[in-house]
Order: sequence, then C-alpha cells, then structure tokens
Amino acid sequence: MTIEMGNSVNGSSVNASSVNDSAGGLHIAVERTHSFVDRQSNKKARPVILSIAGSDSSGLAGIQMDIRTSQALGVHTATAITATTAQTNQSVFSINPIAADVLAQQIDTALKLQPQTIKIGLLCNVEQVEMLAEKLSGLSIPIVYDPVLSASSGSRFAGAELIEVIRERILPLCRILTPNLSEAEEFSGRKITSLLDREKAAMHLLAKLSVDSPAWVMIKGGHAVGED
Repeated sequence: MTIEMGNSVNGSSVNASSVNDSAGGLHIAVERTHSFVDRQSNKKARPVILSIAGSDSSGLAGIQMDIRTSQALGVHTATAITATTAQTNQSVFSINPIAADVLAQQIDTALKLQPQTIKIGLLCNVEQVEMLAEKLSGLSIPIVYDPVLSASSGSRFAGAELIEVIRERILPLCRILTPNLSEAEEFSGRKITSLLDREKAAMHLLAKLSVDSPAWVMIKGGHAVGED
C-alpha cells in the first residue's frame, strides 16, 4: 500500500509519476514545464535529472536503477556517486563512501547540465549530508529524497546520528519524500502498525519538508503485513 500526502503553494504544481521496477523499487520522476536545451545544436533535448546516490554492483538498485528508470521515461540522468558498494539482492559485502569534497565536485559538474530535478538516495555520513545541505540550499530545483537506510538484505547503512542530521538538514530542502514503512518510522519517530498510523506519520513528515513550495510524502508499503 502507498500513502500519498501533498500540498500546494500559490496554485503552483509539480507533476510526479512513479515506475515500479522488477526489483520491487519505486522510483519518482518530477516534471517541470521546461526541458534541457542542447545549446550546441539549438534543439530541444531530453529533460535532465541529477541522481545523487550509491553505485550498486549488482545493478538492481542505486544509480544503475535510476538510469534504467530515467531511460524508460525518456529522461537523461546525470550522476553523483555517494558510495561504491559490492552487493547482491541477498548480501552486502562492502560499502565504500566517497569523500565529501569529491562528491561536491561531481555535483558541481552535473549541475552544469541544468537538471530540472534532483533525486537523492544513499547518504553515507554526516560530512556528505552537511556538504549537500549547503550546496543545495540555494537552488530552486525540486528535490526528491528516496531514503536508503538499509539494504533489502537487511544490512544497515545509517545510524541514529546520521538519520537525525538528514532529518534536520535534508528534509527541509525536499519537495517529495518517499520512505518505506521502516524509514517512515525512523524519520517520524512513530510506530506504524495501521493505516491511520501511516497517515499520521505522513502528515508529520510533510510538515518537515519545504514550506515554500508544493510538497508530497509517499510512504511505500511493500513491507506491510496483514493489510491490502
């Protein structure tokens, strides 16, 4: 089950579409009214997004899946890799964070393509979060945060300190937040055992997102048990 909560500001709107991939993940694409223009050819090119996420060696998640999904939607993906990982859909063997200054260089160069949307996935440490918050705070580009706090195999990527810094520094910059049930619990500080709990958690998280633009919370319910 999926819970969606949204708001609007001054009649403006952002269109969001979702694609379910074969691994069960949900990916969000946000559209605006203009597209990236290839200045050299002066022809309208595909829209551009920037994906800030980890590299999954199995190709079943992270940057690799973002690229596949974007291609299916006719969108070009610029990338900034937060970590290289060695993993399958059953086990995580290693997580190797990218230094914050190197990540910053990737983001700076990707922004030269003028992406219409930024999607954030795996964030590895406080240094990455602090740098990212400073770099993105002055941008007017819609930001989608699809949290990655643990792998589908169960391996943890984020501890309590990192979750708290993300909550305080990244969530206020976002227009769309797409946690699964366990991530919604961790970010909201609420136990979710019913549909009503999900709605309350979504409203709680919605209040933490950008107050100057439309915002949505989509809680992915793939981990739910006992409800349709």
